[in-house]
Amino acid sequence: MVWRRTPPGNSSPPVRTEALVRHQDVTQAEVVLVRDGREVLLGRVGSDLRCDLDLVDRLARIQLAARRFGGLIVLRHPSTELSELLALAGLDDLLADR
Repeated sequence: MVWRRTPPGNSSPPVRTEALVRHQDVTQAEVVLVRDGREVLLGRVGSDLRCDLDLVDRLARIQLAARRFGGLIVLRHPSTELSELLALAGLDDLLADR
């Protein structure tokens, strides 16, 4: 688990996000945080993770946490299977090219 501090002026509790990525050489997608025109690589979704609704749920939760802090996440180079699953779940906005 990863704990994030609450931003100044925000009374909500700290955000807990599950570690989604394992840094491996084989990569299906990169999870990138975008805020104020800056990009930070959060990690990679490796081929050792199953492409299922649990993965989609984790990505959605990370997206919600990023939005609370005024940012968003995007996925770069996702597999076809992951792209289709995100589109089915209505989260294809994560796939936007930035």
